[in-house]
Amino acid sequence: MTDLHPITRLFGEAGWTMPPIPQAAHLVAYGQTLASVQSLPGVRVEAEAGADGIVAQIVVAAGVVVAQPIHLCLGLFERFGVQDIALTLTLERGAQATAWAHGLFATPDAVCHTMRAEIRLMEEAVLHHQETHWHGEAGDIVVRPRAQVHLERGARYLADFSLVHGRVGQLDVDYTVTVGEGAVTELTSRVYGFADDTIRLCERVALDGAGARGLVKSRVACATTHAPK
Repeated sequence: MTDLHPITRLFGEAGWTMPPIPQAAHLVAYGQTLASVQSLPGVRVEAEAGADGIVAQIVVAAGVVVAQPIHLCLGLFERFGVQDIALTLTLERGAQATAWAHGLFATPDAVCHTMRAEIRLMEEAVLHHQETHWHGEAGDIVVRPRAQVHLERGARYLADFSLVHGRVGQLDVDYTVTVGEGAVTELTSRVYGFADDTIRLCERVALDGAGARGLVKSRVACATTHAPK
């Protein structure tokens, strides 16, 4: 369960710098199959693959400051297929981490990727969550991420979502962030659509405590022609 070659190849084709996945806590999945899972001291990564998809749990222990980003590399390389991920991500009190998520769907003709995430940041925890997608030119792709994020007192959640490579297909984002006392969240999205791509962004921030703050920034551009190769 350590085949990173498909991910390495696609990073090269995209012109991206390959992140140091083997040295970091990570989860790599191809479709409904786990390719590699690794924990590190202070970062526990567990995952199981079944007929209904992949169920994963990541816990960063209290007070731990994670030096290397936690990598979530999700892709599908067959012409047709599905990928369903259920993720629970918890940062215990005072923990700090960066999570880099890559959705690599550049080669399939048709694919459906769904993500259901429960993210909890305990008191004074800080999470930078950066997610980048690369899609192919077929346009017959469905991406449906769902997330419930809960910030306890003084926590910080900074999220950045980018889909600017290839056709979007159908994108349906639905995030809800509940911000506790003195906590802060900032959500940034950048999506470039072409032709008959469908883009839906629904991002809610509930300020649920004194001094809670939130900011949502979305940049969406659409063109009538196909995405440039």
